[in-house]
Amino acid sequence: MAVGLLAAPLAAHAQQTRKVNRIGLLLTSPDGETGFLAALRNLGYVEGQNVLIERRYMADRKEGLSVLATELVQLNPDIIVVVNGYQAAAVRESTKTVPIVTMAAGDLVAEGLEANLAKPGGNITGSQVMQPDTAAKRVALLKDTIPSISRIALLFGPVGQWFYDSVSRETRAASETLRLTVQVFQVRTPAELDDSFASMQKERIQAALVTGDQFTFFHRRHVADLGMQYRLPTMCDARPWTDAGNFMSYGADVLVLIERAALFVDKILKGAKPGDLPVEQPTKFELVLNLKTAKALGLTIPPSLLQRADQVIE
Repeated sequence: MAVGLLAAPLAAHAQQTRKVNRIGLLLTSPDGETGFLAALRNLGYVEGQNVLIERRYMADRKEGLSVLATELVQLNPDIIVVVNGYQAAAVRESTKTVPIVTMAAGDLVAEGLEANLAKPGGNITGSQVMQPDTAAKRVALLKDTIPSISRIALLFGPVGQWFYDSVSRETRAASETLRLTVQVFQVRTPAELDDSFASMQKERIQAALVTGDQFTFFHRRHVADLGMQYRLPTMCDARPWTDAGNFMSYGADVLVLIERAALFVDKILKGAKPGDLPVEQPTKFELVLNLKTAKALGLTIPPSLLQRADQVIE
């Protein structure tokens, strides 16, 4: 009887002293946060119970990135989750020991953050989405969707040189094969974004490929509005863009990337070292079409492409 009386308070004490993990989130905006928290819950982590979440949002600015990264590190989190390589690099400037998980970095080797994807060795791991042929596939899909196009734009935000060079090279090579003319635009401010679409119209551009980065992603709804205003179909790199009203997208499944980030967090909180966890690259890509936008632009999507689409937004 005495054993039974003692067991209950001991169990209660153990539950009260259970470790509460602290996770830092460094995101562009709250978009995607709900999915990440849901993925954590599926793994047994509930905010306010056994995990605390510290959030910082960058919006479309890089200027304050180092400040936000330092703030998170000073909170002494068990792990910090970021979206891209720029954010991972900023956090690493403040810590070489706190584990960092990327949701959708570009190319961690090209960015100088990893020497080896199979065995990173440092405090950064996660997923990267830069693939050698995705830019070429977007060009081909755009041509399949609008066979009459001959002049396209390639739009960048304030990206790194390696990304600019790589995507430009792939896009130009694919466009040459399909006999398309490519004009490259790069913007750093919302005003420049407006000006670039006005210039596209003057240059008789017929469709725009918009690369995904922190700035353009934050302004993806405005990009969709500009596409409507200037009657320019926009091809983007992930479903959140088409959800925001852009014409079509082809890229890694964002929900899968979010779920994988949660799995990395789970492994590390259970004792795995980030340097021992291989960086992953997506194996599932999805084509998403926004029929509402297509109709507003007066476009008829070929039935064969509709059948190939993973998602059709109506």
